[in-house]
Amino acid sequence: MKRKPILILIFISVIVLLSNCKKHEIEENGALDYLTKRTWKRAAVDKNPGSNPLLNIYFLPLECEKDDVYSFCIDGTMKIDNGTEKCDAKENKIEMGSYDITKSEITIKGVKYILTEVSPQQIKYVSLVSSQVGYYYAVMLLQ
Repeated sequence: MKRKPILILIFISVIVLLSNCKKHEIEENGALDYLTKRTWKRAAVDKNPGSNPLLNIYFLPLECEKDDVYSFCIDGTMKIDNGTEKCDAKENKIEMGSYDITKSEITIKGVKYILTEVSPQQIKYVSLVSSQVGYYYAVMLLQ
């Protein structure tokens, strides 16, 4: 008789332990999953302005960038399909870039940026820009 409650307790403990492991694994891979599970386009409206660094200016997409599609691969590479609207006649249809979540870095068209947000709603990356009065952060968005 005492054996049955002990078995039930062990069974419940195993379920709780396994469910915690799975949840932890999902949390660890969250940013990678957000990046790789869908495609992204440049955006103009920040869905989370609270994550911006101080002294920032949004760099809105140019008309020729609005049809560009960003795809992130699980191996740390990314592909940019520059769409039909070209910013430059010499622009390649497909360009490659890279990212490193652990270093919070993304490299697009040879320029390295700081990843400040990776969420299901948007990717935010910034670059430090010097000006005559000091510096500011250029903020770019993908949604």
